Amino acid sequence: MQKIATKVAKRIKKSANRKIVPISEVRHSQQAAVENYNTVNETAKLIEEGFDPSHAALTNAQNIVSVLIEGIIDLPELTRFANLISITEEAYMPSMPPMSSVTYSYFSAWSMFDVKIGVQKESLGSILLDLGNCCPTRLKLPTF
Repeated sequence: MQKIATKVAKRIKKSANRKIVPISEVRHSQQAAVENYNTVNETAKLIEEGFDPSHAALTNAQNIVSVLIEGIIDLPELTRFANLISITEEAYMPSMPPMSSVTYSYFSAWSMFDVKIGVQKESLGSILLDLGNCCPTRLKLPTF
């Protein structure tokens, strides 16, 4: 059985190697990626706002992972993840009244790193790690 990450990587590579690519599609994708990435607060800014440095680094990293996942979650190979997370979010309603015991931060971390699907028990985080090893990117992320 093929890993989910391998299927996603094949789809991304196939899309990148298309002979004809609508330029408006490329511009829209690039603009959306930049806008999403610009919503992430830098670690230094979070520290200035009073976050503990360790918490600031964790928050920054989790937000970057969240933006990256938003970019791939709609792929057909990840439908089971999206459906499970959506159903669970409805059931637990993180950080919502009247009294959800699940914070949004905890739910996000759980959905990115603890939900495992498939024969090889892959998480969205492990899929991103695999994609980082096989799919080079032009997006320059800050170093820590």
